[in-house]
Amino acid sequence: TITFANNGDADLTVSAITVNGGVFASGGGTCNAAGFTLAAGTNCTVDVIFTPSATGAANGSVDFTADAPTNTNSVTLAGNGIQGSLSVMPGSIDFGDQLVGSPSAAQTITFANNGDADLAVSAITVNGGVFANAGGSCNAAGFTLAAGTSCTVDVVFTPSATGAANGSLDFTADGPGNTN
Repeated sequence: TITFANNGDADLTVSAITVNGGVFASGGGTCNAAGFTLAAGTNCTVDVIFTPSATGAANGSVDFTADAPTNTNSVTLAGNGIQGSLSVMPGSIDFGDQLVGSPSAAQTITFANNGDADLAVSAITVNGGVFANAGGSCNAAGFTLAAGTSCTVDVVFTPSATGAANGSLDFTADGPGNTN
């Protein structure tokens, strides 16, 4: 929230309030967008929202133009976009030959957040019918994987018939590209 104050003894006619920088936007406040009078001794606010579109630094400004001797006042804006980054190791597991109806030894899959922001994990799903989640340090879903940390899921294979079987373990977290 940015507060603009009229510390003078005369009213100010505000002709423009401009939010610059692409990833910054006005999110409300008590100042109107433009074309209003700010009475002497009063103030108004502009709420600014930062919605980064990429990781890294972003800069902008809020310019407040009025009929004062210092016609335009500017407030510098800065933010840093961060994002979680999900990786999985190994990318595949071959359980090899397994006796029908007999569960295999558990194989461990590690999910790591290599980014600089937390990831909200919304789903861990084992697909393929003959594969099952057998534990590990990841919860079933609905948890946060902090930046720089990892967790594991143990998977077992219990074939119901002879022949090859295929499946997947899907791990869904917020952020672009974070379903593995």
